Amino acid sequence: MRGVDQTAKSWRVLELFIERVIQDTPADAEEAASVQWSAIAPSFAVRRDDIPPSGLKQVVPDATMKRWIEARQTGYRQYCASEGIPPVRFVIRHGRRIHYSFEPIPPDEEAQEALSWRTQGAVIRWRREPIPDSDLSFIGRTLFKANRYEMSGWRMAVHYAYAIGVALTFFLLLACSYLMLIAVQFGPTSGKVGTIASLLTQIALLALFFRYVMVPAARSADMRMHPAPPLLVWFKDGIWVDRINVNLGRDKRDPRYDPAKKAYRQLVRWSADCPICEAPVELKANSPVSKGEFVGCCVESPDEHSFSFDRVTLEGRPLRATPVQ
Repeated sequence: MRGVDQTAKSWRVLELFIERVIQDTPADAEEAASVQWSAIAPSFAVRRDDIPPSGLKQVVPDATMKRWIEARQTGYRQYCASEGIPPVRFVIRHGRRIHYSFEPIPPDEEAQEALSWRTQGAVIRWRREPIPDSDLSFIGRTLFKANRYEMSGWRMAVHYAYAIGVALTFFLLLACSYLMLIAVQFGPTSGKVGTIASLLTQIALLALFFRYVMVPAARSADMRMHPAPPLLVWFKDGIWVDRINVNLGRDKRDPRYDPAKKAYRQLVRWSADCPICEAPVELKANSPVSKGEFVGCCVESPDEHSFSFDRVTLEGRPLRATPVQ
């Protein structure tokens, strides 16, 4: 089949094979007849050996082509089930001469292959893996003792000191910008160019500090998770600070509230397998698919193979593409 001209359609090749197999298979035969390529080769123009391979073969890996064909095999089997037709597969029998034929797919094998492809609903299952101490920095092991950070004792003081430091830094940058603005309005004309440049620099620093320090801090207070600070994990990617509220947000006056249980934080890594291409799925806090939301993105096709994230049910459903069922 590799000798077929690039302009030939693959469905036409299979159509001729099916016609020839039907012609050569007796009515009382238990197996389909096998056919050589030479039986249908005259219907196509044979490509010369000096012509380079097609761009599709050069770009698309063999594993991707195999998954593409298997995905369409699933749709074909569903069609056979709806029509009451036993499904068959195209087989190549190697020998001194290569023969092509078809064979039925056993029902037990069909069910096993459909299960391994995991296309039902295209739901992924998230895995939550706590980070071992060996992957943490000295600061991470100190703050997250046994990978557990409780807001009590000196950790509470560090938390409030950090919050106060962030607020003071923001107001300091804001005050400097305001003073530079006054200097631009009432300062001498000779040094006004330098004063304007200083004002623009202060405004840029203020905007960057607000965007990359204050907004993530406010977001982490609202969300249950936020990306781990780089100094805790030595700049490793894909690690999250997960907040565990053991009382599930209940008020202290609720009879089900247990004062002995305290909320804590953990360093975790979320992972899953893409049901479309079986590549790893990474959790992102901000992706092109949904700005500002947690989205699972496949490393092979992060935009199209994207999934929702639910830290309670550990399920994720496709946001764009779905496999062929």
